[in-house]
Amino acid sequence: MLNELLEVAKIGKTVGLKGALKLHNKSDFPKQFKKGAKFFLSNGEIVEILTSASSKGPSRDWLNI
Repeated sequence: MLNELLEVAKIGKTVGLKGALKLHNKSDFPKQFKKGAKFFLSNGEIVEILTSASSKGPSRDWLNI
């Protein structure tokens, strides 16, 4: 099953005092990263986005989850 998954983002470093995670979007559909969306990690775990905010950095899009 893991061979059939499509990579849509890469998890980056933590951001801010609450430790939000920075996501480097690799998708053409950034609206999929909304509150309540669930994604599979490569190790089989499932993560859910609790809150999100987006911004455009100098080299790529990023989202805090």
